[in-house]
Amino acid sequence: MRYPKILELGATPILDIFKYDVIVEEKVDGSLFRFGKTKKGEFFMGSKSVDIYEDNIPKMFEKACNYALKIKDKITNGFVFFCEYLEKPKHNVLVYGRIPKNNLMLFEVWDGEKFLFEIKEKWAKKFNIETSSVLFKGKIKSVEDINHLLEKESLLGKEKVEGLIAKNYRDFYLLGGKAEPMFGKYVREQFKERHATEWKIKTTKGKLESYIESFRNENRWMKAIFHLRDQEKLEFEPRDIGKLLKEVEGDIKEEEKEKIKEYLYRNYIDQIIRTATKGFPEFYKKWLLERGLKVKRS
Repeated sequence: MRYPKILELGATPILDIFKYDVIVEEKVDGSLFRFGKTKKGEFFMGSKSVDIYEDNIPKMFEKACNYALKIKDKITNGFVFFCEYLEKPKHNVLVYGRIPKNNLMLFEVWDGEKFLFEIKEKWAKKFNIETSSVLFKGKIKSVEDINHLLEKESLLGKEKVEGLIAKNYRDFYLLGGKAEPMFGKYVREQFKERHATEWKIKTTKGKLESYIESFRNENRWMKAIFHLRDQEKLEFEPRDIGKLLKEVEGDIKEEEKEKIKEYLYRNYIDQIIRTATKGFPEFYKKWLLERGLKVKRS
């Protein structure tokens, strides 16, 4: 089983996420690692999107895989465990004060039917690993509540939290006909892949160009590098560039598609309509004139 896609807070499908109480957890700058057993008792493990097999463990995930294999006899059939994996304090971008116990931080437990927050701590103790840091439980009432949580220090020390994950375990939304949990993410401004430059632009001239330019940034490029690194698809040679460009392209199409559509419609629909109807009054009057002449001749 793969972990569901987490939309950004404010995305249309999860606008009701704060209708009820939520659990807000720290977003850690690591790599997703999952492990568990099928209902038939077959052990499995993997990264975010790639299955990992015992006879072909990527060097990047050696510590995580070796530990998962060590504790696999403790796993109940049908359960899946989702963790943030940090090989070292500087796993990606942030430099934490330490790594989590046994390199794993458990943030979700799947029992074969649903995610269960209340049993996460029990399983973490059983596996001798840590759980993700809970920043808040209750009702989020304003943006200020979110901003306050973003000022907290990471559980791993030396850094403020990279971002947060808000979880509404009560509700779901439909994505491609499939019910997904009402979870949303928010990343601190300095770590965001794209800064909201469109809100800073005062004039129409150059607005579209500035918006397009906002997608080009090193954080997005590093995300592509880290993603392919985790899948051991990089040779760390210039020949990697082609597949990295495809990774950046795919990331934009997957993460930003709806935002781009909303932005273009919101900011340019009036201009499109004005341009589309420019000259129509003259056209219609001319058409009426020609119609009248035809009627007169007949």
